[in-house]
Amino acid sequence: MYSEMKIGMLVYLWYPKTKGTGYVYDTLFRPFMARHETEVDRQIQEIKAKIWDFISKYCQHFAEMGQGKFFEMLQYLAIQSLKFKQANQKPDDYPSTPTSRRGESENRPSATTSRSGSGSNNGSPRIRPRPVHT
Repeated sequence: MYSEMKIGMLVYLWYPKTKGTGYVYDTLFRPFMARHETEVDRQIQEIKAKIWDFISKYCQHFAEMGQGKFFEMLQYLAIQSLKFKQANQKPDDYPSTPTSRRGESENRPSATTSRSGSGSNNGSPRIRPRPVHT
């Protein structure tokens, strides 16, 4: 019985000759909205404000997360760039460590020197002097 009444109501509201939607609007919906218009408007404004707050917080969170991920990506790329540079350096470009060979004295200066000649490594790689040909 419920299904038949539901179909009958749907046909009454939908069929243009019965003008059911106009009758329902004029007799039920319009008087209700006239009595409660200010309350409905207030509720709509509150919902808009809540939605705006939600969207602004979501966007702020998204921006913070995106900024963090962006800097993580830059850091990763910088590390990969350094690894790539180190992998492409020639063996002569690497700083060498003094090693003692058989028959050499341990106090003998190494073959590498720094640019300043002070022997301190200021974060720059040590450079081997070129042999002088005479």
